Amino acid sequence: MNRKEFVLNTVSRKQDLVVEVETAKLYQQVLEKEGFAVEMGIAGMPTAFKAAYGSGKPVVGFLAEYDALPELSQVGGCTERKPVCGENPDGHGCGHNLLGAGTLAAALAVKAYLEENPGKGTVILFGCPSEEKGNGKTIMARDGIFEGVDAALTWHPDTANAVWTTSSLANVSVFFNFKGVTSHAAAAPELG
Repeated sequence: MNRKEFVLNTVSRKQDLVVEVETAKLYQQVLEKEGFAVEMGIAGMPTAFKAAYGSGKPVVGFLAEYDALPELSQVGGCTERKPVCGENPDGHGCGHNLLGAGTLAAALAVKAYLEENPGKGTVILFGCPSEEKGNGKTIMARDGIFEGVDAALTWHPDTANAVWTTSSLANVSVFFNFKGVTSHAAAAPELG
């Protein structure tokens, strides 16, 4: 997939782009205010970024994933589907609203440590758009964005607190249109 195809496939709906662009801008504002050097539009993706603080080794990276998935916006606090009327129909699924916020907090915590313990070390927050539908991290890796990083960390909300040492899913992008009851493809496909 080339960069143009990525952008077209990733931002297949205008609302998706609005949410992703606004999210990336907000990250940029917060990170610059915190003293990070922010580089927007990395790997040919306008909403991908690299924000660095500190210098030297070790270099610790955090992957801030964010994406807007079609028609997942709903009233907060509901355990059943209740769409928000009159607003953008796209939203976060599977806790994706937490992925970026959690890694931003981790990057800010490492920055605070570096300030309190002067010396060498760098923390980088990588803005990784399209975690579910566009292979954002794959394109970033292909373009060498993660080179020089000693450790890269991410997380995913779940019902248990654990470290996974196994792989989960492979990613091959194919677009399908389904009708019927939705479910999470990896966790509960039998419910769909």
